[in-house]
Amino acid sequence: MALYPKTRVVNSACLPEQNMPMQGIVTVSGWGDINDEGIPANRLMAVDLLVQNDKICEQRYKSAYKKEIMICVGNLRGGRDSCVGDSGGPLVRFVNGVAYVIGVVSYGPPDKSC
Repeated sequence: MALYPKTRVVNSACLPEQNMPMQGIVTVSGWGDINDEGIPANRLMAVDLLVQNDKICEQRYKSAYKKEIMICVGNLRGGRDSCVGDSGGPLVRFVNGVAYVIGVVSYGPPDKSC
Protein backbone atom coordinates (compact mmCIF):
# COMPACT_ATOMS: atom_id res chain seq x y z
CA MET A 1 0.00 0.00 0.00
CA ALA A 2 0.98 3.62 -0.40
CA LEU A 3 -0.04 6.76 1.43
CA TYR A 4 -3.34 8.10 0.25
CA PRO A 5 -2.51 11.30 -1.67
CA LYS A 6 -3.25 14.47 0.28
CA THR A 7 -4.81 16.03 -2.80
CA ARG A 8 -7.35 13.25 -3.29
CA VAL A 9 -10.82 14.40 -2.31
CA VAL A 10 -12.70 12.16 0.11
CA ASN A 11 -16.27 11.63 -1.00
CA SER A 12 -19.09 9.12 -0.79
CA ALA A 13 -19.18 5.97 -2.91
CA CYS A 14 -22.12 4.36 -4.67
CA LEU A 15 -23.31 0.78 -4.65
CA PRO A 16 -22.69 -0.93 -8.01
CA GLU A 17 -25.32 -1.43 -10.63
CA GLN A 18 -26.48 -5.03 -10.92
CA ASN A 19 -24.81 -5.65 -14.29
CA MET A 20 -21.55 -3.78 -13.56
CA PRO A 21 -18.59 -5.86 -14.77
CA MET A 22 -16.12 -6.82 -12.05
CA GLN A 23 -12.94 -6.23 -14.01
CA GLY A 24 -10.08 -3.80 -14.45
CA ILE A 25 -8.27 -1.72 -11.86
CA VAL A 26 -9.79 -1.32 -8.40
CA THR A 27 -8.64 0.44 -5.23
CA VAL A 28 -8.27 -1.03 -1.74
CA SER A 29 -7.78 1.30 1.21
CA GLY A 30 -7.27 0.74 4.90
CA TRP A 31 -5.45 1.37 8.17
CA GLY A 32 -3.79 -2.06 8.38
CA ASP A 33 -0.21 -2.93 9.26
CA ILE A 34 2.49 -1.24 7.20
CA ASN A 35 5.15 -3.91 7.81
CA ASP A 36 5.66 -7.46 9.01
CA GLU A 37 6.24 -6.28 12.60
CA GLY A 38 2.55 -5.42 13.06
CA ILE A 39 2.89 -1.63 13.03
CA PRO A 40 -0.45 -0.08 11.96
CA ALA A 41 -0.65 2.83 9.54
CA ASN A 42 -1.06 6.28 11.05
CA ARG A 43 -2.64 7.56 7.81
CA LEU A 44 -5.11 6.02 5.40
CA MET A 45 -3.27 3.84 2.88
CA ALA A 46 -4.46 2.79 -0.59
CA VAL A 47 -3.30 0.66 -3.49
CA ASP A 48 -4.61 0.12 -7.01
CA LEU A 49 -4.90 -3.56 -7.93
CA LEU A 50 -6.16 -5.63 -10.83
CA VAL A 51 -9.22 -7.89 -10.74
CA GLN A 52 -7.93 -11.39 -11.56
CA ASN A 53 -9.45 -14.18 -13.63
CA ASP A 54 -11.56 -16.62 -11.58
CA LYS A 55 -9.71 -19.66 -12.96
CA ILE A 56 -6.34 -18.32 -11.81
CA CYS A 57 -7.69 -17.69 -8.31
CA GLU A 58 -9.37 -21.10 -8.13
CA GLN A 59 -6.00 -22.73 -8.92
CA ARG A 60 -4.09 -20.57 -6.46
CA TYR A 61 -6.50 -20.57 -3.51
CA LYS A 62 -8.22 -23.93 -4.14
CA SER A 63 -11.42 -24.40 -2.13
CA ALA A 64 -10.92 -21.10 -0.23
CA TYR A 65 -11.96 -19.12 -3.32
CA LYS A 66 -15.68 -19.11 -4.10
CA LYS A 67 -16.26 -17.29 -7.40
CA GLU A 68 -20.01 -17.04 -6.79
CA ILE A 69 -19.51 -14.73 -3.81
CA MET A 70 -15.92 -13.44 -4.12
CA ILE A 71 -13.87 -11.14 -6.33
CA CYS A 72 -10.21 -12.05 -6.67
CA VAL A 73 -8.02 -8.94 -6.70
CA GLY A 74 -4.30 -8.45 -6.40
CA ASN A 75 -0.87 -8.75 -7.90
CA LEU A 76 -0.13 -12.41 -8.60
CA ARG A 77 3.61 -11.70 -8.59
CA GLY A 78 3.48 -10.34 -5.05
CA GLY A 79 4.32 -6.84 -3.93
CA ARG A 80 1.77 -4.23 -2.97
CA ASP A 81 -1.52 -5.61 -1.73
CA SER A 82 -4.00 -5.32 1.12
CA CYS A 83 -2.41 -5.73 4.54
CA VAL A 84 -3.17 -7.44 7.83
CA GLY A 85 -5.79 -5.24 9.49
CA ASP A 86 -7.36 -4.00 6.23
CA SER A 87 -10.18 -6.57 6.42
CA GLY A 88 -13.57 -4.89 6.30
CA GLY A 89 -12.22 -2.02 4.22
CA PRO A 90 -13.67 -1.07 0.84
CA LEU A 91 -12.87 -2.43 -2.61
CA VAL A 92 -13.70 0.46 -4.93
CA ARG A 93 -13.97 0.67 -8.71
CA PHE A 94 -14.01 4.08 -10.39
CA VAL A 95 -16.17 4.42 -13.51
CA ASN A 96 -16.23 7.81 -15.24
CA GLY A 97 -15.02 9.47 -12.04
CA VAL A 98 -17.71 7.86 -9.86
CA ALA A 99 -16.62 5.52 -7.04
CA TYR A 100 -18.51 2.25 -6.60
CA VAL A 101 -17.97 -0.05 -3.61
CA ILE A 102 -17.87 -3.45 -5.31
CA GLY A 103 -16.57 -5.48 -2.40
CA VAL A 104 -15.03 -5.67 1.05
CA VAL A 105 -11.50 -6.83 1.91
CA SER A 106 -11.68 -10.29 3.43
CA TYR A 107 -8.19 -11.78 3.38
CA GLY A 108 -4.90 -11.32 1.63
CA PRO A 109 -2.19 -13.42 0.07
CA PRO A 110 -0.46 -16.13 2.09
CA ASP A 111 2.82 -14.19 2.15
CA LYS A 112 3.21 -11.24 4.49
CA SER A 113 4.04 -8.58 1.90
CA CYS A 114 1.60 -5.75 1.46
